[in-house]
Amino acid sequence: KYFAGRQGSPDSSSAPEAGVRVAPNPFTTRTTLTFALDEPAPVTLTIYDLLGRRVATLVDRRLGPGSHTAPFRGRGRASGMYLYVLTVDGTVRNRGRIVHVR
Repeated sequence: KYFAGRQGSPDSSSAPEAGVRVAPNPFTTRTTLTFALDEPAPVTLTIYDLLGRRVATLVDRRLGPGSHTAPFRGRGRASGMYLYVLTVDGTVRNRGRIVHVR
């Protein structure tokens, strides 16, 4: 769940390279989440609604070092706030908010 193991603010990250950029945000039809890895690792990038229900898993595989992107589409989704969680090698690396507007 989104709130499990939560420490600090929802937009905090442990290091600059741990951050997730979301652009555009707010979005209407599509937004892109971008993040970087220093070394190969299993990665999960999951989107939740405000009730903590998983609405999408954008990434769930081992990725190599470098920059990575994952699109999140708004078509068929309710307007409002969504929450993302980036987990790298079993540790929550970053969390934040995405706003979908119609």
